Amino acid sequence: MRLIATILPGLLFSLAMTTASAEGVRDFRASLNEARWSVSGDRMSCRLTQRIPDFGRAVFTAGAGNRIHLTFEMDRDPSPRAVRARLQVVAPPWRSEPDRPLDRTTVRANDRNLVVFSGEPARRALHALEEGLYPTLSYASMDRRHRVAVSAVNLASRLEDFHTCTASLHPDSFEDVQNLRVRFGVDEHRLDAEARATLDRLLAYWEVDPTAEFAVLGGYSDRGGDSDYNEELAQLRVDAVHEYLVENGFPDERIVDLVWGEERPDTSGDARSRDSGRRVEIQGPQTRAEQRRVEIKLRREE
Repeated sequence: MRLIATILPGLLFSLAMTTASAEGVRDFRASLNEARWSVSGDRMSCRLTQRIPDFGRAVFTAGAGNRIHLTFEMDRDPSPRAVRARLQVVAPPWRSEPDRPLDRTTVRANDRNLVVFSGEPARRALHALEEGLYPTLSYASMDRRHRVAVSAVNLASRLEDFHTCTASLHPDSFEDVQNLRVRFGVDEHRLDAEARATLDRLLAYWEVDPTAEFAVLGGYSDRGGDSDYNEELAQLRVDAVHEYLVENGFPDERIVDLVWGEERPDTSGDARSRDSGRRVEIQGPQTRAEQRRVEIKLRREE
């Protein structure tokens, strides 16, 4: 009886899918015996993958910085035209629950990955799987509709591995650290505790992301005082950041130094007025503080 109870739900779902296919909808789903999950990952990303026969695979990807995506990848040639795709949660036929829409998107023509759902829809799809429901992709080709269901069968055995992997993900993503700013006081070029914390954050990310190639440092000053002095001060600020990074393991040859002084001020807080036909910049303390900075731009391999 236990064996029948285990097999019957999957069999019923397969029969339902076969009936739907006869009505002009092509269905893709791993059967009870085919549903397998694999887990892979490192400090930057974790992947939970199910192979879907005759279609490709469904992949949940959790990235550093707590970003999550659900990707449906095709083995077949990509669609020659853009299509509309829908993601919804479908309950097995033995559970009387209505379908729940999650997201809609337009899939680009000739895209090998059929569709990617990011953020909350992907998170809700994973949660639905944990509840025994089936995240399902629907889209139309030239001659018929297609449904791609992700099966919850055999998920429990690998879900713990996936959560273990996500627990070890780095707290920052590349987007979190690709543009950082170190600020300085008036006439200062020494690093304070806040500046060192910012640089430590960059160094920690560099250690775990092998695709991060180099860092560009841009030194700036406010417009108070002599321009030559401001350029020298900007150079000292760049030197301080450069030396800290190298002393803590960042390769010297991977750093590019640029000194702008007061040439490219941060004018986001400027007020402007006119005096005898001339434009006059009125800078408050907050604007000048933002100008006393070194900008760090982390770059990846193309």
